[in-house]
Amino acid sequence: MQSHLIAAEADAIVERAIVEHRLVGVSVVIGVGGRVVYRRSAGSADRNTGRPLRDDAVFLLASVTKPFVSVLAMQLAEAGHLDLAAPVSDYLPDFRPALPDGSRPDISVLQLLTHTAGLPYGMSPDDYTAFHAAGASNGMDVPGLTSADAAHRLARVPLLFAPGTDWEYSTGMDVVGWVIEAVTGRRLGESVAERITGPLGITGTGFTVSDAARLVTCYSDATPEPRAVREESVIVTGPNRTTVTPGRVLNPTSYHSGGAGMAGTAAGVWTFLEAVRTGRLLTPESRTRMQTLQAGRDKIPTGPGVGFGIGWAVLDDPARNGSPQSKGTLNWAGTYGHNWFVDPVREITVVSLSNTTPAGMFSDYTLQLRDAVYRGLS
Repeated sequence: MQSHLIAAEADAIVERAIVEHRLVGVSVVIGVGGRVVYRRSAGSADRNTGRPLRDDAVFLLASVTKPFVSVLAMQLAEAGHLDLAAPVSDYLPDFRPALPDGSRPDISVLQLLTHTAGLPYGMSPDDYTAFHAAGASNGMDVPGLTSADAAHRLARVPLLFAPGTDWEYSTGMDVVGWVIEAVTGRRLGESVAERITGPLGITGTGFTVSDAARLVTCYSDATPEPRAVREESVIVTGPNRTTVTPGRVLNPTSYHSGGAGMAGTAAGVWTFLEAVRTGRLLTPESRTRMQTLQAGRDKIPTGPGVGFGIGWAVLDDPARNGSPQSKGTLNWAGTYGHNWFVDPVREITVVSLSNTTPAGMFSDYTLQLRDAVYRGLS
């Protein structure tokens, strides 16, 4: 491994993205074999004030939350506190969303974890209107909404398909969070801190922000440069529209969204993903189950040869995907501009948290950063 080559190429990629106004700011951590070989924070945390983006910058994690909560659910299942095969109604008796024909099928906890429950996300043209007509939340909007109210609103939105018959990225992880709260009798963030971030020594990463001065300003792509997203707004990515309210995390009464509610640092996310890679948080059986493709093959936005495991996408056919990554590589992104991957075979963990969407999620930048790592290993 030539870590100096990885660092040199990564520096050039990061700097080019900043200079070309594709990213306003970004924090990157690259590890190989458990050792950090590259760490860089560049650009602005807030462009208007000129505040630089530093290593301790706190990002709204959006869907980077999902792996944390998925691991927590598996831990509770290992301890016998949660039955993944049980109907969600065993834990949330009033949560019984209906199909368009009015029938109310059972949804299992595992179907929530694998996005096969038929729940919508309120982003696509097919479900946007019904989702927002019910006042439902995607976990990134509607500040101050409680878990009970959020569950009630989501249960009023029709299912997209019968549970277990298809795959669609969804608000299922929010429901998992409500199930965990019902099982533990605590707010979701307290359980994440007790079982995951606390034992790993991760600070500055959770469902609240203790130091708002470290929170980055969010931006979305625009011409000639990304525009700030400060109040309720709609982020457009292809045909999808995502409503967001960045200030939601600062409202202490907002429910802890299991799908999108955390905020944290690049170092905190990297430490967590390294613990996933090395098996510190789960039994070998649970770890294997999470890293095995469960559903959604060829329906993931990162291209063919990819499906969904539990908590993340799983690369099943690198050649078909055109990726240098190993079979079994884990990957996901976050609405506000994040991308990460873990290659268990090559022992690589890469985290890129930006404050610019969608360029920081899926773009030439993320592919260039990925490829630079593998060239440095060759």
